[in-house]
Amino acid sequence: MPHEQLKSKDKVVLKMTKGGAVEENLTEGTSEKITKRLEDAQLVKPSEDATLVSPVEEEKLRKRH
Repeated sequence: MPHEQLKSKDKVVLKMTKGGAVEENLTEGTSEKITKRLEDAQLVKPSEDATLVSPVEEEKLRKRH
């Protein structure tokens, strides 16, 4: 009976990051995101030229003039 290579159990740790939970395998040096959380939305400042006016507010502005 030849000697078989025995593999030790992987050292796996869970870390909570700003982006969600991450599972890191320290034996193999890999990491995997395990949270189903969506990425943060990119907030963009609207340009000053584009004004957002609801149809109700637009009607009120027409009646004033």
